[in-house]
Amino acid sequence: MAGTERNSPSCCEMLWQQLFSAVAMSLLVNVWSGSEAHMFDFNLIMEKQSYLAGSQACKDRGYDGLAVINAPETYAYALELTKSVSPVLLPPSSAHWFSSIRSTTIGGVNLGLVFHAGDSHPTWSDGTSPPSDTPWKENPAAETESSVYGRLNTDGQLTMMDESRRRYSLCGNYDLDLHREIRDTIAHGQQPDNLNMTLRSASGMTFFMRCIALCGKDFSCRAAAFNSQLLTCMTFGPGAYSGLIPNPSMKTFVRMGF
Repeated sequence: MAGTERNSPSCCEMLWQQLFSAVAMSLLVNVWSGSEAHMFDFNLIMEKQSYLAGSQACKDRGYDGLAVINAPETYAYALELTKSVSPVLLPPSSAHWFSSIRSTTIGGVNLGLVFHAGDSHPTWSDGTSPPSDTPWKENPAAETESSVYGRLNTDGQLTMMDESRRRYSLCGNYDLDLHREIRDTIAHGQQPDNLNMTLRSASGMTFFMRCIALCGKDFSCRAAAFNSQLLTCMTFGPGAYSGLIPNPSMKTFVRMGF
């Protein structure tokens, strides 16, 4: 009502506001896109530990283990958090300048990614394999003589290293509801061009949002095409199409990539 003076917040409200705005090292990452809040529960352990020690520390805190970031959305959150705690370079005049450069160069966080001896490729801790568009620093070899473990660098690249290298540990759970967190653009009246492979094909799709949800539930999906006349949906993985072409019956959901 116009002219009505707003009451001052109660003590409980003020306390809640203070608690809500407090910055902690163990946090729930929030990123806003438009009017929507996107959240993943990541817990960053700010103590440098070996890979296996960090994995156990995550489990001791109630997490499934080290974080799995096999989807573009989880990768984006993990990278933002990794950059937020990267070492700050000291000025050249400092006696510790060289060591500060070294700590920045080799910084990063341990992730739930393992390449065991005898395996043909790295595997995330939830049992999934990295998608073909994973941003590797160097593509993993076809085999390894000893187990190596995944790290996310501050430049956004993933690399494999031996177990003893001490890093911060990024914890997470493996039952994330990705289709609620997907980031995308929507192309109306367009469809993918030069298709070479379909992940899934479904009929009876009465709503475009169901097609988007189908893509969002698959970490390897990068696009979904909905035909409003046939009520069908097709989803596509990395590199499965070359671009978009006009088609008035189609709507295409283009998911963010790595």
